[in-house]
Amino acid sequence: QASYMAGMTLPVRDDHPDYAALTVGNYILGGGLDARLGRRVRQQEGLSYGIGSSLQASPLDERGVFAIQAICATEKLDHLHHVIREELDRLLQDGISAEELQTQSQGLLEQRNLRRTSDRALVAQLATQAFVGRTMEFTRDFERQIQALTMDDVQSAMQRQIAPDRLY
Repeated sequence: QASYMAGMTLPVRDDHPDYAALTVGNYILGGGLDARLGRRVRQQEGLSYGIGSSLQASPLDERGVFAIQAICATEKLDHLHHVIREELDRLLQDGISAEELQTQSQGLLEQRNLRRTSDRALVAQLATQAFVGRTMEFTRDFERQIQALTMDDVQSAMQRQIAPDRLY
C-alpha cells in the first residue's frame, strides 16, 4: 500500500470572500459522499477505497490548506496521481454543473446542520467563535453565502486559489 498526499497553502482565512466557494468546490471534488474523486478514482478506476480532498482555513491566520489524500497499491501510484490531476484540471477548466452545485451545496449544508446536533461539536464551534469575537451570525451568514453561490463563483474561486502545479 502507498499513501498519496498532495497539498498547498492558500492565502485564505475563513472569512475570505472566496472561502464559501472554495468550500463548495472542495466538497464537489473530494469532500462529499458523491464527490468527483470518489466516483472516478474509486468507482470507475478502482484505484483506491480511500480518496478525498480537504480544505482548512483558520479564523486567525491567513494561511489555509487544500489537500488531496488517498491510499492505493504502490504500483498504481503514478496512475492515481494522473487521474487525480485530470479531475482537478477538469474542475478548474470546465467548472461544475447546476445539478452538482444544487445537490452538493445542499449536502454540505445538511452535513453542517447535522454536526451541530452533537453537543461536543456545537460547544467547540461556540468556543472558537467566542475566542475570535464572533457569534452564530457568522455561521448563518457563511451558510447563506453557500446558498447564494453560482457555478461561476465556484469555478472562479477555485481558479484563483488552487494551483495544481503547487500541489506537492
